[in-house]
Amino acid sequence: MTVKAALIWAQKKIAASSKSPALDAEVLLAFVLKTDRAGLFREPEQVLTVGQKRFYAGLIARRARFEPVAYLTGVKEFYSRPFAVSLHVLIPRPETETLIDAVIHDWRGAVKPVIIDVGTGSGAIAITLCKELPSAMVMATDLSAAALAQARKNAKRLQAKVKFFQANLLGNVLKKIAEPAIIAANLPYLTAAQMKKLPPDVRYEPRQALNGGVDGLKWYRALLTQIKKTPEKIRAVYLEADPRQMRPLKKIFRRVWPHASVEIIKDLAGKSRVFVMRMD
Repeated sequence: MTVKAALIWAQKKIAASSKSPALDAEVLLAFVLKTDRAGLFREPEQVLTVGQKRFYAGLIARRARFEPVAYLTGVKEFYSRPFAVSLHVLIPRPETETLIDAVIHDWRGAVKPVIIDVGTGSGAIAITLCKELPSAMVMATDLSAAALAQARKNAKRLQAKVKFFQANLLGNVLKKIAEPAIIAANLPYLTAAQMKKLPPDVRYEPRQALNGGVDGLKWYRALLTQIKKTPEKIRAVYLEADPRQMRPLKKIFRRVWPHASVEIIKDLAGKSRVFVMRMD
């Protein structure tokens, strides 16, 4: 079987389980052949070995059962960097880059800002901010030991000096800093109704990284409960959420900071995606 024939075969096999069968087929074959997608088209008549064909067929069979490509390859690109992912962490989404852009825009010129990524998962937010804002002190928390292990591996490979802590949301991290911190968080925000209707591929991802309770804001309320014990320790918060949750978030956080400025930032699809509250 040649590269060209393998791609045609694979696309047909996953047409019913993928919104982008051609792209998925190419990414997976490039992974098997240890090349990039462009390399596939440079040598379309290359013949796969028996081992390569068997490996590729296995991956395509798993993709046909809706298993995400990122879990099959073990890598997902985020902010132009490769992040290792596993079934222990949520796959980084393009929408989250909107949060990154907002933090960078506001704090690029700041002197040694303190940033805390709450619920870090793969470490995508914390590591990216560490790389993009080299003067910042970046800390990250997660309740899951497995997720933290994944995040630490990513930080080591990408040479990002992030301080990781196992904690329920903020835990005691605020007690470890002298200066007010910037909070960045992409906490679970799917509602109970949305959890019942998860797309087949999303069902592979850890439920604890998706489930935000009845209205999707369970964890953001819990975060605020921790923050309001020492509100003077916070300079700003950047929260990713569903577009329909922006108004409730504003109402919730206004209880602690009635006069802080609020901004709602839209993602590339034009949907309200990031809630920002600045206390300065």
